[in-house]
Amino acid sequence: MTIELVTDSPVMQGLGRLISSGLVTGSDNKLLIINGRKVTYSKSDNSFSTMAGDKVLVEVKGSSGVDEKTLKDYLAALHWKEIEKAGPR
Repeated sequence: MTIELVTDSPVMQGLGRLISSGLVTGSDNKLLIINGRKVTYSKSDNSFSTMAGDKVLVEVKGSSGVDEKTLKDYLAALHWKEIEKAGPR
């Protein structure tokens, strides 16, 4: 299980719009709403990706033995207000 936060990148704002619009979805990806947050699930990567405050890319990724529900549980347990504060100002 890996939880990755990416910030301070010039592409974050554009990437945030792509993720929230659903344009990054394809046959392998699906757009979901989890706790009111738009999230993209990638079956091949076994990961969920979302943006926190249009500044921080959050990815929760599991190995092949980790199921989708477990990934959702980890994603739901994150402290979103603190993550949003971590982004550039």
